[in-house]
Amino acid sequence: MSLRNKIIFSEGRITREEELTFRSKQRAFEDENYIPVIVKRSDEVKRHPDDTLEKAISEGLEQFRRTNFSLFLSAVAAGLILGFTAMLVAIASQYFPTDPLMNRLAIALVYPFGFIVCVMSGTQLFTEHTATAVYPVLDKREKLSNLLRVCCLILLGNLSGTALSSLLLYIAEPVIVAAPGYVYFFEHLTCLSKCRSWVFSPNIAYKMN
Repeated sequence: MSLRNKIIFSEGRITREEELTFRSKQRAFEDENYIPVIVKRSDEVKRHPDDTLEKAISEGLEQFRRTNFSLFLSAVAAGLILGFTAMLVAIASQYFPTDPLMNRLAIALVYPFGFIVCVMSGTQLFTEHTATAVYPVLDKREKLSNLLRVCCLILLGNLSGTALSSLLLYIAEPVIVAAPGYVYFFEHLTCLSKCRSWVFSPNIAYKMN
């Protein structure tokens, strides 16, 4: 049986049919022609560091196999999640208005929430899934044009999702009352863009030029 497109373990069971990396072909050849000194497991446990790269490549290939509509909807969902995360940050920034240190800690506590939800839900976030989509291109399993298609769809979906969440937050502002937090967050970003660093102490916050 050809080693070009199949993995065969010592018991003869075929586990996967797809293009393989050099290490996978080498390991399949070893399993077929040599008796291992120790008993090898035949389940899905990874046995070589190259398997980590293989897994990343397979995850990237999944992005290319999805339809354009599926990618776009998943990216919109990720944009909505991040938009509502901005709402959480704005609300958290109002809990300790007179204590800069506690205010900063409250914001830091809720800021990663959106990214965690995106990862756990599997939605398409540009800064996450486009990284894995690069691996199949580097491994010459996909074309650069397909990578650009995936990246553009995910980026467009993320921007659409955040725009939609912004509209929904604007409509719900009389109930949420998070506008002061948005202003605080915007001022913080503009201060960072001007290359100024903030120094915090328990009782005072001041900026250094």
